[in-house]
Amino acid sequence: MNTFVSEQEVTDRGVYNEVVSLLANMDEQDKGKIALRIACIAETKLASVMAVLLEKLEQDEQDRVDIYCVLEKVLQQDTGALESSLLNEIITLVSDDIRETQEATNELKVAASNTLVTLARCYFYEVMSELQCHLQLLEEPEEYIFITLGNLSSAYALKCIPYVGRTLNAMFSMLESVKDSRLRQAFCGVLEKWSRAINLFLTTWGKNTFPSMGTLRFFDRILPFYCYVTSNWLKCEELQLKQAIIKALGPMMSLLLHKEEYHDLVFEPISWLLEQYKEDIDVFHVTKSLSQLLEVSCEYEIPLPKEKFQAICSALHNQICSQAKPLSTENHAELFNCVVLLARSSPDDLIAFLHSQLEIENEAVRVASLNLLSTIVGANLPETRVKNFLIVKAVKSTFSDQNAKVRKAVLHFIRKLLSSGSVENCAEWDMVAYVFREFSVSTSKLGTTLLTQAIEEESTIQTLCIDILQCLDTSVSGMTQVVASSPYEGEGHGCAALQLLEALHHNIHEAVGEMWVLNIPPLLQYIEGNTENSLDHERWEHMLLQFLRTSLEMIGDSAWSSQISLELSQQMAGYASPSKEKSFLYKALGTSLAVCQDLVHVKTQINTFLTTTNYMEDPEREGVISILALSAESHLDLTLNALQEFGAAMSKVKISGFIGRLKDYHRGKRGKTRSTLMLTYSNVAVHAPKDQLLSRVEADITGNILHHYRASCQVLGITVTNKDMYLKLTLIQNVTEISCAILETRDSQEFEFSYKQELLGYILDFVKKEPLDSLASPVRYKAILAIGHLSKLKPSLTLEENRELLDECFKSLFPLPPLEKMKEEGETAKDALHIQSLYVRSLEALGKLMKTLLEEEPTADWFQEMFETQETFNRFGSLIGLIAPYSCDSLATSRQWAVDCISCLLCIQGQSMNLGSAAEEELKCLREALTAPDPEALFQASSKMARVVSEYFPAEQATDFIKATLGGMLSASPTCATAAGLWMKIILKECGDAMLDKVPDILVIIYSHMSTIQEGSLRQFLVEAVSILAHRDLETVISSLLGEHLPMDSDITELWRSLGGDPLLATQVLKILINKIKTPTRQEGRITSETEIDRDLAAAEPLSATCAISEVVSALQSSKAVQELLPELFPVLLQQVSRTLGQEMPLPRISSGMLFREDLQHTEGDPCRLSIQALEAVLFKAGNERLGRALREQRTWSLLENPKTHHEGVCLLVSVLLRSGLITPEILQSLLPWVNSPTENLRVTSTAFLAQLMSDSMLREKKFLKSVLSILEERSHDRNSIVRQMAVRGLGNLVYGAPEKVKKYKYKKFLLDILIGALHDIFSSEVIGESMKALAKVLKELKEKDIGSSFKDLTQQIRTYFDDVDDALRSMAFVLFGILARLTKRKWKTYFADQVKKSWVTLLLHLQDPNPEVSMVKNNAELLEKLYQITITYFYSSWEEIRAVAANLAGIILEHTDRQRMKWLDLEYLLMSLQVLQKDPSPTVQLVATEIISDISSGRVIGE
Repeated sequence: MNTFVSEQEVTDRGVYNEVVSLLANMDEQDKGKIALRIACIAETKLASVMAVLLEKLEQDEQDRVDIYCVLEKVLQQDTGALESSLLNEIITLVSDDIRETQEATNELKVAASNTLVTLARCYFYEVMSELQCHLQLLEEPEEYIFITLGNLSSAYALKCIPYVGRTLNAMFSMLESVKDSRLRQAFCGVLEKWSRAINLFLTTWGKNTFPSMGTLRFFDRILPFYCYVTSNWLKCEELQLKQAIIKALGPMMSLLLHKEEYHDLVFEPISWLLEQYKEDIDVFHVTKSLSQLLEVSCEYEIPLPKEKFQAICSALHNQICSQAKPLSTENHAELFNCVVLLARSSPDDLIAFLHSQLEIENEAVRVASLNLLSTIVGANLPETRVKNFLIVKAVKSTFSDQNAKVRKAVLHFIRKLLSSGSVENCAEWDMVAYVFREFSVSTSKLGTTLLTQAIEEESTIQTLCIDILQCLDTSVSGMTQVVASSPYEGEGHGCAALQLLEALHHNIHEAVGEMWVLNIPPLLQYIEGNTENSLDHERWEHMLLQFLRTSLEMIGDSAWSSQISLELSQQMAGYASPSKEKSFLYKALGTSLAVCQDLVHVKTQINTFLTTTNYMEDPEREGVISILALSAESHLDLTLNALQEFGAAMSKVKISGFIGRLKDYHRGKRGKTRSTLMLTYSNVAVHAPKDQLLSRVEADITGNILHHYRASCQVLGITVTNKDMYLKLTLIQNVTEISCAILETRDSQEFEFSYKQELLGYILDFVKKEPLDSLASPVRYKAILAIGHLSKLKPSLTLEENRELLDECFKSLFPLPPLEKMKEEGETAKDALHIQSLYVRSLEALGKLMKTLLEEEPTADWFQEMFETQETFNRFGSLIGLIAPYSCDSLATSRQWAVDCISCLLCIQGQSMNLGSAAEEELKCLREALTAPDPEALFQASSKMARVVSEYFPAEQATDFIKATLGGMLSASPTCATAAGLWMKIILKECGDAMLDKVPDILVIIYSHMSTIQEGSLRQFLVEAVSILAHRDLETVISSLLGEHLPMDSDITELWRSLGGDPLLATQVLKILINKIKTPTRQEGRITSETEIDRDLAAAEPLSATCAISEVVSALQSSKAVQELLPELFPVLLQQVSRTLGQEMPLPRISSGMLFREDLQHTEGDPCRLSIQALEAVLFKAGNERLGRALREQRTWSLLENPKTHHEGVCLLVSVLLRSGLITPEILQSLLPWVNSPTENLRVTSTAFLAQLMSDSMLREKKFLKSVLSILEERSHDRNSIVRQMAVRGLGNLVYGAPEKVKKYKYKKFLLDILIGALHDIFSSEVIGESMKALAKVLKELKEKDIGSSFKDLTQQIRTYFDDVDDALRSMAFVLFGILARLTKRKWKTYFADQVKKSWVTLLLHLQDPNPEVSMVKNNAELLEKLYQITITYFYSSWEEIRAVAANLAGIILEHTDRQRMKWLDLEYLLMSLQVLQKDPSPTVQLVATEIISDISSGRVIGE
């Protein structure tokens, strides 16, 4: 024996002893320190330590849990150096402890499971193989195997992926065996953690090192478990199991959501999940599962169903609001995370939900909603960033809430919003206004007696407000940016901005405090006292600029003013051009320069803008004009000098070369610059101090303006005619502004303006050069206004000069074409409106000029002389139309001017007509009457004046008068417009007889204005005017109105209704319209070819007349006229329905008599529908509500409109009218000629009408029967199948209209011959079917002997249709065959029985016909009786097969026959016969007979 011990053995023994010793003292010392010491030993002696621990695990029964903890600590130090034998020993020992069911405690199993998971860090394959082996061999599921698998997945998710298939397959095989609650919990743990692992794998697809695996495999593996768990385990009551299910559902649902076809399955358990919030469990796991689902939904843009989305929103919101139990920190965070995910998924829906919650007056609900919105805003999501304006709108709904917690929540939201940087279009100044209000409220509350808690709350709110306000921009740029624009933009941030200035004035300058306290409240009051629509923006701007100027003057610091002007200059680059803000900044800069006393700075700024401005851009030109004009308020000399120097410098710049100068001219930069300088000079005149203006206005202002104007009119040094409209308008504006500026000075009446004549010459020349065939620019009216202003300056003009001015202005306006014609020349509707605006403004300008000149020389002689030069006789009508409305103007001076003009015109017009002194005297009286302020008195006086004028009114100028009157009606004041309408009515009424040849033209003018004159009282004038014309010449008015396009527009409709509403005209109108429709009928005899009348397009005038009847009838005050005219109205309208059936609308007719609008020239609509509407209106008026309801309920009108069902519609129509007693002999007489019409539609309509009429006794009573029968006989051979069908139907209806005639030999033979002949119609199954129906009616009234020899032919012909493909024909054939069966008594009994035998199989087969209508043959008692009687005769056949079949057939017949229809059945005889067959030698026959007897006994056949 070797006594030597190796060094290794000594070492191992030492390790052994030390480890054993440490383990022995586990109870006495700290276990953690001991485990750590043993782990340190294992760092160098791993195998030795492992051996000791394994030995102790095998021996020690008491401390095995502690030993496992030590082992786990040791394994954490392992780097994968264990020998395989030792590794296998560890795995075997640990796995045995995990699976131990007898002695091992749960604590031991947990420790063993944890050890195995730690071992897998370096030996994953070996550990997983061991677990897989146990999993495959398990007969019963084992809890800790599942727990270990779950923990392995949590620790080594991606390493588990290759084992997903094997693991889940094995688990699924034992799913049915998992009954125990603890086992199910462990099972759910595996599903939860392995689903997480798969989800992790999918998110790191490109980063892992495993082979590529199809994602569908994962979904398909998890789906069965998901379905099983959701179908079987959700109803469990154990809370721990329920919690495990919840934890598993989240990962599984988020995994399956990747596949679209599983979406419905995934969304289904959401409701169950949300219900768990009500259970006594840790609801964090519910929230976590929802969060996992929502993350995938957002990531892959998978929308949640609307109802599920709303349910989740409600559940999460309730959790946050709930005060039943406090939220855990982790659940609170996860709830808010879920809401953010919902915001990403569907921001609009979430914001709408939270908005609805904010409307609930509950503190907790509102606070929670506001906190959620704050979180969403703070998240600054791309999806919600653009929705911030909606969020703000929602929050603003709580602004009135006085609850302290709600107010704090709102303030927190505002702080979050303003700090987010995404406040565009978010009413940020509304937010600031709220902060101001809350600050004020808190301040006032703290000044009162409050409880301690209330004091704390208000102090917190006040602190919050201050914190928010101190973060705001209070620089000049920030303030100007806000105040510059409309105070109502962003739902009104002007108040907030002003409040901000007031609150933070100490941050801006100490000098403005007291002044701002006084001046800001009036500004606030002005904003609050107006709306966006009522605010005078010019006044508001003026108030702001005055506020700015006063503030700067109070500060009195040039350096400060200079700095502000520099900041304003810098801010301009940050604004769009053009914009209100930038325009204001220019004016603010000019104001700041006006206050600044640093003249060097002012001059530098002015020069900078003069030299850097882009004169090709309108906003920049307007900006520099504003700066210099406002600067001139305090620095007139400096400003004028700067302009002078800049203009001189520009003139010195030489463009070299001919081509260069030509390019410069055409490019227009110099021209724009000069125009800008011209406008600047005149604006400087407006803003210049009034006491300094007159000394500078000529040489320094007007002289420079003319210098730049003349220079602008030169090309290459040569003066040319000015054709530049912009340059003309510039000079016109210069003249206007300078004239007004001079007139506002105190010494204006003593000041002689030396440039007056020169400027008048330029402006008058502009007026002369304006085209007389169009109105396209504002030059004309602006020039006339400028002349008016300039003429007020000294030196005064002579009468001759005034007359020349007025003469040129008249010549510029009155030769223009009519307004409507000029509007038609515009390419767009906008052009037309522009032309109308220019026209109205031109007339107004002329009126103002005349008023100005009249103030100097208001004499009648002057007027007469003036008008004589204008060839007034040819313009009397238009001039009266233009001037007369001003007789009711609101200004007395305008009314007097109008009277003077009219008097003068009337004097001139009356020179050739001997104007009497009485008329002159009456006009003088009326002039006095027009001084009254009462509008009614004015209207009366004006009307009297119109009657005076009507006596001298030239009828040939009627259209000019109407055009002028209506042309100015829209633009006139309400009283002037009313006066225009009164004048039009009076002139038409008084002069109507002399204007008959002008009626069509007058109607054109009236109609053309109806589309633009929409105001009720004015529109009534147009309607009344047409009525006046109609009383004069009704035929012409109707013809003109009928010339309009179809379908009728609302204007034409209104005119027709106005005629219908006039009881004196209505009947005459209807008669004329009836004749208009009848016209084609009168011409029909001349038509030789059917194709000539069966056109695709409906005739225009009859269709227009038809539509007109509809409107006229609808406006009738009583039904009497329609009832009297019904015998004429009904036939013509029914004829029109027939004619237009299937036709299209007529093409527009270009007629000189009526005006067509460009946008309505393409006609649309259905002529037949329009005709039907007219017919419906007439019948409704002639009948009653019951009649109309009956026609609608039976769909009569839709049937009439369809060419395929028109004949049925006619029959229904006649049927209803017959019951109402509205069909008269006169109507019938009108329709009879249609049956021979070459138009197929008319033949169809009339034959259908007669067919239905045959069912009524009226034909017989009124002696029409014979002629109608003859017509129907002839139409039964018509080439049109529908006509033949209706003729046959009519003959059948004779049974109802004259039943006694049917039985007479003459009539019955007549009927049978035609109807049986129709059965042979080879072209139309409808004719055959109608013939069968008619025969059915007729045969029911006859006996066997009445049919005669026709019986045979009829029977055979009917049989041919038993197997027809047409269901209706088959059905009717069986019905008719049954009727024949009933009729057969003696003569034809044998023959008919033979026919039944031949059809035996067919009849029996069709008892089961697929069409229920056809199979109703089983209800035909007569036919079934025949079949039955023939069948039972074969019971006694010598062939057993025949006997069996006969018995079977008898059973089938009985089965398909209603007991109530079997009166012919002798049941006793049948049973006796079947009992005989039961004893038949053939077993087959016996069996059949026994079955039938059994069926009869049980009631299956011949049931009760």
